[in-house]
Amino acid sequence: MIDNLNKMNFSQKTAFVYGGAAFLILVVGARSILLTSDDFGALSYFTIGAILLETILLFVYAKAIYNQSGDKQEESLSVDLDMSTLENKISELNTKINQLNVSIGTMDNFDSELTLDTMEFETISNNLAKSIDNLESKVSGFKENADDLAEKLSDVLVGIVVNNDKIDKVLNRQINEEIKSEIRILLEKTLTK
Repeated sequence: MIDNLNKMNFSQKTAFVYGGAAFLILVVGARSILLTSDDFGALSYFTIGAILLETILLFVYAKAIYNQSGDKQEESLSVDLDMSTLENKISELNTKINQLNVSIGTMDNFDSELTLDTMEFETISNNLAKSIDNLESKVSGFKENADDLAEKLSDVLVGIVVNNDKIDKVLNRQINEEIKSEIRILLEKTLTK
């Protein structure tokens, strides 16, 4: 049995908890009515109906949670960066820089033989400036996407908090109403005796 529990995911375990709660409500409610009622009046039948309705709703909810366990509950986000073009340009730049370094290294007399091809230098400089501009624009685009994603995740978190607060209020109100109803029934029976 422990192995079966370990194989269940969280949703399936939660469904069993709700099913157990439904059964417990049915047993405790029926026991309370049978022990506190000498005669069955309209209020007793109404209470039995409410208990049966609550039990059925809890079983339906448990079934829905159990069936939800097969659904995909997590979404993964991924960013596809195609850096191959940039890598190729960087590789070309590295090759040209290496060639430039080899040319500088082969100069015997550095002061007298400083012959650098200005066109090649200008081309390398322009390519490097374009690559840096290209990289900056891509980085700013990724930053905007990250900011949008953070804002959307923040909105989702706010929605979850608001919905949790609403669910807590509804559950507390329902439990308070059930307790008040049981107290009223007990007081009416006590006063009628």
